Amino acid sequence: MKLFLIGIIFCFQSSISYSQQADIRGVWYFDRFGGPHGEISKDSEIVKANKINKGLIITFKDDNKMISKPPGGNANNNSVVNYQVFYDCKEVIIDGETIKIMLLTSEILELYPKDESKPALFLKRSKDGKTSMSAP
Repeated sequence: MKLFLIGIIFCFQSSISYSQQADIRGVWYFDRFGGPHGEISKDSEIVKANKINKGLIITFKDDNKMISKPPGGNANNNSVVNYQVFYDCKEVIIDGETIKIMLLTSEILELYPKDESKPALFLKRSKDGKTSMSAP
C-alpha cells in the first residue's frame, strides 16, 4: 500500500511539472542559426543562411504537423512535415530527424541536430523581438 501511495504522489508531481513546462506548440519566428552553446557564427555560409531565412515562420500544430512558411512566401511555398516531441528526453523528431531541445522557454526555442551535422536553430515567439542571444 505504501508503494502504491508513493507511485500516485510521483505521478501527481510529474503531471504538475509537465503542465508548468513550456510548450513547443504554436508560432515561432526564425532568429538565427549558430553554435550549440548560443555562440554567433561568423562562418560565411551560416551568415548567408541567416540572411536568407530572416522572416521564416515555423508553426508546431496540435496535430503533430510542423508548417514552415518561408520569408515573403505565399501559402503555396509552405512546407508541412510531421513532428513528435519528447519533453522528458528533451528531443523532437522532425520529419524523421532527431533534434535536441537545448532550451525551451515561453519565449525561446533552441534546437540542435543530434548528429551535429547542422548548426543550432534559434527561434523566438515574438516576430520583432530580440533574445539575449540574437545576432546583431
